[in-house]
Amino acid sequence: MISKLKHSMRAAAVNTLTARIVEMYRTNGALAADPFLANTVNRAEARNIDLTTAIRQDKVLSVIEEADLRRDAPGRALFHFSRAYLLLEDFATPAARYAEVLGKYGTRIFDAAQDEETAYIDSLLQDLKAPDMSGVVTALPGVEKAVERLRSAQDAYKHTKAQYAQTVASEAARSTASEIRKEIVALLNTTLFPYVDALRLSNPGVYGAFAEAIDLLVDEANALIARRATIKAKPDGGETPPPAENEA
Repeated sequence: MISKLKHSMRAAAVNTLTARIVEMYRTNGALAADPFLANTVNRAEARNIDLTTAIRQDKVLSVIEEADLRRDAPGRALFHFSRAYLLLEDFATPAARYAEVLGKYGTRIFDAAQDEETAYIDSLLQDLKAPDMSGVVTALPGVEKAVERLRSAQDAYKHTKAQYAQTVASEAARSTASEIRKEIVALLNTTLFPYVDALRLSNPGVYGAFAEAIDLLVDEANALIARRATIKAKPDGGETPPPAENEA
């Protein structure tokens, strides 16, 4: 009998395995004689196409998230400078004015939702660019460069967000990769695999090789998951520690 796929299988692995099953089915014309099998494979293929799209969307969102996080360090640096200069008497006047502007925002802006954070950063940069702030910023060594780093990170984030906006919008209504992965695993485990097993018993000449090929794919996929779990469980990351030497 074909083993069941482990529910912990990653979306990309499910995507690849399902595509291989569909490909094996399509290349053997004799398998198309059974209508229920054909319908089940078609269902799996359709959802696997959706899974491919969802995986791509997840990658897009990951790129945007990385661009968002790159704003945090230069942004928080502005507040580090403020706290430092407030302790130095030689910079008391510009430091006080600088702290006044930053005090309108606080570092909490970097914990806000992406769109809110973008608006806050735009406003902060605009305030720091005001004519009366020019001398203040230049009077505090390091602040001007920090402002430019934040501005560059903000511009890069906006560019990335705009670049992928269409993809994010068009895929917003779709299910996530995790949700689709679960659907496909359930379809394979509870419908396709048991039915192929039954076909193998009733007509091994036509369906035997197909069932055996699926069995092999599933066993390999499950074995890979088991190996990864074993490696993660080891405190040294997978390396077997050397035997302890006997004390003299």
